[in-house]
Amino acid sequence: MWRLTKDTYDPSKQMVEESLFTIGNGYVGLRGCFEEGYPEGDSIRGTYINGLYDRVPMIHAEMAYGFPTIQDKQPRIADTQTCQVYLDGERAQLKFRKYHNYYRWLDYQQGESERGYSYKTNSGKVAKLRFNRMASLKHLNYVIYRIEVEYEGIIELKTVLDGDVENYTAPGDPRVAQGHTKLMVPVSMEPLGEYVHCVLRTKTTGIDQATVIRHFVESDHEYH
Repeated sequence: MWRLTKDTYDPSKQMVEESLFTIGNGYVGLRGCFEEGYPEGDSIRGTYINGLYDRVPMIHAEMAYGFPTIQDKQPRIADTQTCQVYLDGERAQLKFRKYHNYYRWLDYQQGESERGYSYKTNSGKVAKLRFNRMASLKHLNYVIYRIEVEYEGIIELKTVLDGDVENYTAPGDPRVAQGHTKLMVPVSMEPLGEYVHCVLRTKTTGIDQATVIRHFVESDHEYH
């Protein structure tokens, strides 16, 4: 079995583990960010399409003959990863002393990742949370998320489709220190029945990119 596994959570290593637990299929790739969000620590939240680039100016400290004046950068596309989990109105996140039995793995043969933990609410009740995701090898533009919550109480899942995305920059890192963070411009977003449809456009080259999400809910109880 070819797996990368972790059984501890360290907020200071979030960005490293986001890279290590990335999933992709050669067409679309997602960094291994937490669906429910983080209570602290840095993150580079991103989803990318192989071959989709925008053209931006290239800045040099000193210009000389033959230096390129433009470059291609790969933009983030719409963020479909976020799904906040609420238990009796309390948002579940990995806060100190409120969770146990944390684990995480990435299966290289199946192309699937899983993460889970038990979370204790302020009322003393315990919930079991499990997060799975994969990028399909049969349908290359499909990404599947699965979130399971076991809890004796009111469970709310609030998903977010964020089209107002920017690329990551860090002034101290010359690889990503330059600007050009806003490479995609929102064009439209609308619900269509059980679907939500979002179109972004590369800022300079004018390439349209569409994202569609669809939700399926399985429950033994009534839901809203």
